[in-house]
Amino acid sequence: LAERARGGAGLIIAGQAQVHPTTAYQMRNNALAWDPAAVPQFERVTAPMHEHGTLAFLQLAHNGGVNDGTWSKLPVWAPSHVANYNEPPHALEPDEIGEVVEHFARSAGHAAAGGFDGIEVHGAHGYLIHEFLSPKSNRRTDGYGGSLTNRMRFCVEVLEVGARLAEGRDVAVRVDTIGPASVIGDAAALRRAALNLVENAVKYTPAGGKVELSLSCGDGHAMLTVRDTGAGIDPSDTGRIFEPFVRLDTARARDTGGAGLGLAIARSIVVSHWGALSVESTLGAGSRFTIRLPLA
Repeated sequence: LAERARGGAGLIIAGQAQVHPTTAYQMRNNALAWDPAAVPQFERVTAPMHEHGTLAFLQLAHNGGVNDGTWSKLPVWAPSHVANYNEPPHALEPDEIGEVVEHFARSAGHAAAGGFDGIEVHGAHGYLIHEFLSPKSNRRTDGYGGSLTNRMRFCVEVLEVGARLAEGRDVAVRVDTIGPASVIGDAAALRRAALNLVENAVKYTPAGGKVELSLSCGDGHAMLTVRDTGAGIDPSDTGRIFEPFVRLDTARARDTGGAGLGLAIARSIVVSHWGALSVESTLGAGSRFTIRLPLA
């Protein structure tokens, strides 16, 4: 790759690096991006390219059903029980989908720490993202299957979370008090609502700030709270922030991008589960968003 950079290439994409143990051995010479030990090896790859002014990207992949358990000694993971290549796969449970999304994000973070300037997410060749997108291989009946919007959900989550962590905003995210709580509903949808709040908090908190999450119970409800030390919201605007496509002046000033749909989607999900989403905020001192859902 360094020789190609020396030859004048403006951008080189190194591919592919695997993001999870269930896909790590599909091709035996691929990097294990989910392992922190990959970071110094990535630095050895990117440094020579940067010396010649070349941008370095890393391709991340989970090969889904195009795997062979005889190599990995682990089950083949796919959206549904549809054999794509060598063997019948294990259909992913919602928590396992979340695990893969987290591993994509972790791998993107390792790539950034190792000097890569960008990420290419592999979504073709019948690999895991491709399997989720195709109705031929995705027979799910939950929030990750059926309509095109649902089939795109896994891909969107990978892109959103991976991009956020790889960007490196220097914002600390920590978990405060977490108590046991059980609610009835669509786990994937509720996860999306919570993730939207966390992403929103990280997006609008300046470098050096922090975001805190807590979960508690009271009055027959579970309460998930996301607090940040960001720009805060003018009291006159708190009634508008849950409306679709609304982005306030303080948000636009930071040029953070986005269509202004995250909070609207979160509220829609919460309301559909007989819950409520509220906000308390002080301009210049941060915000606190709370999801209240009835206990099971």
